[in-house]
Amino acid sequence: MQDFEFTIENEVLYLLQTRSGKRSGIAAAKIACDMVKETLISKEEAVLRVEPEHLEQFLFPIFNPEDKKNLIL
Repeated sequence: MQDFEFTIENEVLYLLQTRSGKRSGIAAAKIACDMVKETLISKEEAVLRVEPEHLEQFLFPIFNPEDKKNLIL
């Protein structure tokens, strides 16, 4: 994933800079799994694309915004 910064001046496109986009560990894992399903990469490559420090994000609960109605206050 890339993050591009650009400007258009006098109908000319100027690319100012590009950098690797930031994403959460959960997003990195989802992207890797999707790429395996689309046969773009192997399972082994998918595992290598998820950084070890990203794995801790799977240890914490993730709340669904739609579950607001089930909250007990």
